[in-house]
Amino acid sequence: MVMTVHIRIGAGPVQPWADTADRATQWLHQVGASLRDAIVLVPYAALIEPVRAAFARRSGWQPRVETALTLAASLGPFDEPQAGQCSGDAALDRLQAAQWLDALPAGATVDRAHAARCLADAAGALAQAAAERPPTQRAAWQAVLLQGVPVPGEGSPGAFEVLLLRAAAAWAAAAPSPVTDRLFSLRPSAWLVLRIGGADRLAEAVLSQSTCTGALIDLDPAVDEPFAPFVSHAQPRLLRAEDAEAESMAAAATVLNALSSCQGRVALVALDRALVRRVVALLLRAGVEVDDETGWKLSTSAAAGRVLARLRAAAPQASGDERLDWLKRWPPADGRHAALRALESQWRNGRNARLSPDEQAAAQALWAEADVTLRAWQQPRWRRLSDWLDLLQQQLAADGDAPLLAGSLAGQRLLQALQVGSASDAWASALSGIRDDLAGFTAWVESLFETLTVQSPPRPGARVVLTPLARAVGRPFDHVVLAGSDASRLGRDGGGPALLPDALAAQVGMDTRAERRGRVRLALAQLLRAPALTILWRRLDADAPLSPAAEIEWLQDAWLQAGRPLQVQAVQLQRRSWPETPVARPLPTAAAALPLALSASAVEALRQCPYRFFARSVLRLSEADEVDEPLRKRDYGDWLHATLDHFHRTRQPGQDDRLALEQAAAQSMQSLGLDPAALLAYRASLVQVLPAYLSWLALHEADGWHWSAGEDSLEAQPVDWAPQTLRGRIDRIDAGPSGVRLVLDYKTGAAAPLRRRVTHPLEDTQLPFYVALLQAQGAPGEIRAAYLALDEAEGPRLLAHDGVQDTAAVLLQAVGGELQRLRDGAALPALGEGSTCDSCEMRGLCRRDHWPAAANSLP
Repeated sequence: MVMTVHIRIGAGPVQPWADTADRATQWLHQVGASLRDAIVLVPYAALIEPVRAAFARRSGWQPRVETALTLAASLGPFDEPQAGQCSGDAALDRLQAAQWLDALPAGATVDRAHAARCLADAAGALAQAAAERPPTQRAAWQAVLLQGVPVPGEGSPGAFEVLLLRAAAAWAAAAPSPVTDRLFSLRPSAWLVLRIGGADRLAEAVLSQSTCTGALIDLDPAVDEPFAPFVSHAQPRLLRAEDAEAESMAAAATVLNALSSCQGRVALVALDRALVRRVVALLLRAGVEVDDETGWKLSTSAAAGRVLARLRAAAPQASGDERLDWLKRWPPADGRHAALRALESQWRNGRNARLSPDEQAAAQALWAEADVTLRAWQQPRWRRLSDWLDLLQQQLAADGDAPLLAGSLAGQRLLQALQVGSASDAWASALSGIRDDLAGFTAWVESLFETLTVQSPPRPGARVVLTPLARAVGRPFDHVVLAGSDASRLGRDGGGPALLPDALAAQVGMDTRAERRGRVRLALAQLLRAPALTILWRRLDADAPLSPAAEIEWLQDAWLQAGRPLQVQAVQLQRRSWPETPVARPLPTAAAALPLALSASAVEALRQCPYRFFARSVLRLSEADEVDEPLRKRDYGDWLHATLDHFHRTRQPGQDDRLALEQAAAQSMQSLGLDPAALLAYRASLVQVLPAYLSWLALHEADGWHWSAGEDSLEAQPVDWAPQTLRGRIDRIDAGPSGVRLVLDYKTGAAAPLRRRVTHPLEDTQLPFYVALLQAQGAPGEIRAAYLALDEAEGPRLLAHDGVQDTAAVLLQAVGGELQRLRDGAALPALGEGSTCDSCEMRGLCRRDHWPAAANSLP
């Protein structure tokens, strides 16, 4: 081992690599070392090219420029880790840790997935730290580590975490020899290690243990005064924005101005992913190409969403929304839009779906085909992870998902990730050694995708580079834009392994919180070498006030101490104003687009507000109901309607009506696909409603009435309505004395609004509409109509609409005249008044709240 020379490169207004190449070459000549056999180690790969270029500008031989990892990889293949060994692959190590934790007693109150992550992360960090020590010193280092981990006392606080840390230390100690160990046996003519942005522990360990001539070329200032060397020549620009949007716009404007004033490349440092996404979007809108070096998590990609949607839809307890989410991405459903829409309508609207027989058949055919695919995941319930992976790959290939995924960068990475079972013996052993159910497999796939990164291919021609802070250091950028430099982002400590306390990390020479913060200060100081540096932060994050990061305050203090205080400029965005443009009351026409069939609810909408009718029935807009939980009151109504209809259709003389009604309720629940547990609260209501209904029915039948028909779908075309028709479904028709028929409409809401309707007959639409439908069928005799309020505390209440046939005639005549006006081109105005507006789902469409005062009166 020889003495290492420490060469310092001071701060300068330009990139330091020319000076570094000159000093390194001079030193090599002084010690008589061959330049072509020397090796220069840089801290990260992006510095290889600028350092090589600096040496290439000099005449003669050039040294070899590498990182420690690229140099080790170039020395030949390395052995794969064996099954059970700590591999350094986060996904594999978490899986192997889960195997170890499966040996815990079944009753152990442990979050095994979280414990596996902590164990694997700690073991990986300790194995990496061990690899940074010379092989001859590694055993002693591991002994110090184990001595520093306390022995857990039984039942003491944190005992399980300490046990996990000891297991992680032992697991890391048994890891295979790292590939970088071969660096310690290399014998170049000289080692030159560059330190910039903090120490490269592995490279400096190689340098310290080598018997070759070596030099540490140190470009870092002192960590306690990192900005002082740059005060004399650097002049960073500080900008404070009001909020995130102002900050992103100011950052984009800064990049655009830099591109117009320089010929080189501009670095956009990624401190806040959400912020830089917005900045990049603004730059792309301006036609600026961005080279993204940060990559993104595979879990955030559309490819991962496609695969996870399949797994979630296959779960036995999957919701209808989850199944629809998968169906809309399923290749066999492509081109079958009508069937998919019909299936969605069926699931969302139940008995109110209003589907034709052809639509129902298409929906059922689509679901039958999809259900076969999903049922393949149900049995057997427990499988090896390797078997789950095989099934997933088979279905992706059979359904046509695999070719679609292969068409994107993220999809290619995903398909590669799903083939991990063939990657190594360690992977194959781990996947075969764990059995799990579908929920566990889905959670594992999610965690696998979370550990993988998708990296865009380099864009050499792009002049804007999106890069992390550490990788911006030392590169030849003409301008560096550091957005998001507030106290919650710049210097935010991601932390080391959760199990490793800071004191123990300091004891064994691993990065502590203070050292990680020091690296941030050094990186910020190194950015001052760039010709221009702009630093931005925001004053507010939503409603929370923000201050600049402590590193920015250090920087400001350094310039203040030198008598050159930096001025913080408030971002002033250019504002434009436009004259107010009143929103006029909408007056659409629909002469040729009126629906041919009108329901009672459509006629009601036309009477309440013509524009509501236009939006619902002409444009066919509606709010999409949730497919699943929470259960809606309408589901209870559907259940009650189906129960009563089934009861009356199957009723036999002399039967036990109470028992028959309960059986009808159970059968209707099953036929409607309702969850008994979710329906529990409504079942309690039904227990009270059904006996009360039987009591009312007995009195009703004593008056001479009996059930005649129910849930009949009818259609009619009044003479004045052509070509429009009436279409509807009547809940129930009873036959009475002297051939009188009674139209009954079940209601589960409060009786008071219904009472107001029948008290003012011309305000009622539903019962007159049904009576008109029934009259059009041609049967003679008197027709009566009533609402049957089922949920009243004192029992069902019959609310009769007196003179309903006269009201039906008035309704047909009035609506027929209105339809003729509409066919002639009359407008369908938004009324914007009355209680209808309070709950109208179309209020945002007609812009009722944005009309000028003058528009509030109809022309």
